[in-house]
Amino acid sequence: MDVEASGIIQTLLRSWFKGWTVIAIAHKLESIIDFDRVAVLEDGKLIEYDNPRRLLERDTAFKRLYELSSQI
Repeated sequence: MDVEASGIIQTLLRSWFKGWTVIAIAHKLESIIDFDRVAVLEDGKLIEYDNPRRLLERDTAFKRLYELSSQI
């Protein structure tokens, strides 16, 4: 997905679906950084569930994935 299409989707999620529960599978982790909660799965098992910004404050799998995705 190009940057323009991604921006349109992010705008729709934040405006039209404000107050809704949205389940998103994200490959670009910066697109979900302001979500209320994020669930991290490993081998089909839940290993982390918290606010993304709180997960970035600790040594977590989410933080490691976020740092790796920021290098690309």
